[in-house]
Amino acid sequence: MTQFIKKESQKELLKNDRFILWVLFPNEELDTFWRHYIQCYPEEKETLEKAKADFKKIKLNAFQLSDIEKRRLIQSVKRKAAAQKRIRLRRQVWKYAAACIFILGIGISFWLSQTNFSFPQNESNLITSAVLEDNQTEIELFTQTQKIQLSNNTEIRVNKIGNVEIPEEDIQLIEEKIIPEEDLPGKVPMNILKVPEGRRSFLTLPDGTKAWINSGTIFQFPEQFNAKERIVYVEGEIYLEVNKDPSRPFLVKTSQMDIQVLGTSFCVSAYNDVDNQSVILREGSVSVNNRIGGKQQIHPNEMLVLADNQMKVKQVNAYDYISWIDGFLQFNQRDLESILAQLARYYRVKIICSDNLKTLKCSGKLVLFDDVEHVLNTLQTTLSISYVKEGDQILIK
Repeated sequence: MTQFIKKESQKELLKNDRFILWVLFPNEELDTFWRHYIQCYPEEKETLEKAKADFKKIKLNAFQLSDIEKRRLIQSVKRKAAAQKRIRLRRQVWKYAAACIFILGIGISFWLSQTNFSFPQNESNLITSAVLEDNQTEIELFTQTQKIQLSNNTEIRVNKIGNVEIPEEDIQLIEEKIIPEEDLPGKVPMNILKVPEGRRSFLTLPDGTKAWINSGTIFQFPEQFNAKERIVYVEGEIYLEVNKDPSRPFLVKTSQMDIQVLGTSFCVSAYNDVDNQSVILREGSVSVNNRIGGKQQIHPNEMLVLADNQMKVKQVNAYDYISWIDGFLQFNQRDLESILAQLARYYRVKIICSDNLKTLKCSGKLVLFDDVEHVLNTLQTTLSISYVKEGDQILIK
C-alpha cells in the first residue's frame, strides 16, 4: 500500500516531529521517509533543505543521546504521527542539551525558527512534617529505614510486597534513617518522595500504577495499598496512569481536594505557592471533591480548576498540560508569564518578566533540554525580547 504523505510548507516542517527527529537523529527509516517525500513532491526539495538549514541554526552541545533514549524518542514520535486515540506515554530521559522550537501566535506575522509542605492535620496516613528545603537540589526518597538520594529522572519501582527497587547506578547516597513513630499517625507505613525544582522522577506503585513526578513536588505513597482503597498524597504536580481495579478506588489527596478514580490517566497540579489547583483528564473519568461539599465529575480533555473553593471546568487539549513528561512544553494561547513560571520551576532558576510582556499570548512547543540559556536564546530571537542575568535572577525585557 502506498503511504499518503501530506505536502508541507517550511513552517509546517519546522513543527513536524518526524522532521525534527530526522534532523537531530537521522536513521535509515527516517531517510527513507524523506526520500519518498521528495519523490512525491520534487518541487519541494529546496523548501525541505531550507527548513533543515533553519533548524540547524539552533545550537546543540556535544552531548549525545544513548541508543535507548533515541529508541524512546522515536517511539514517541511514531505514536504521535499515527494519531492514535490512546498514546501510552513512556518515560523520556532528556540528558542532551539545548535546542528549542517556539511558535508564536500573537496576532501579527511571525517567523518560526527553530516549599513548605502542609496538609490538613486530620488526614490519616499523612506525614505532616514533609517539606522541600530551600537548599535541596537532589531527589530524596524516605522509606521507613532509609533516606536515599537519587539521580535526576530516576525510575523507582515498588513491588507488590512493598520493597523499593532502584537501579544501582542512580543511587547517589544512602543514609540509615528511621522516621519517628510520632510522625506516622496512620496505620499504613508511608514513603516520601521529594523532588526539588530542576529535577523530575518516575515511579511505579505496588499496584502497577505509573506516576511521573514533576519539579518541586512531594509525593507520599504507602509501601502497600490496603484491600479497600489506594490513597496517595501530593503537593506539586504529577501525571498518573492508574491501573484499573474496580474493587479498590484510587484516591489522590492534595491540600484542597480529593480526586477519585478507578482506572484512568490524568494530571494533578497542586503547588502551595500557586493560588489555584487543577486536574486535567486525558482518559477515563474522575470525580473531584473540594472538601466543603462540592463535587464535580470531569471527562477527557477537560480541566477542572479549584480556586476560592469554587470549581470550574473547561475544554482543553490535555496534552498541552502533560507534555512535560515527554520533555516538551506545549502551549496554545498561553500567557508568556505562565510559560516562564514553568521554565523557572523546571530549571530551578528565578525568572522575572516585564509587566508589558506578561500577557503576550504564545502558541507552540518548547523542546526542553538541560541548559536554560539556550531556551532563553531561542525565545530572545523568536520574540524579539531580551534577557539579562543579574545575580541569581534572569530578567526578561
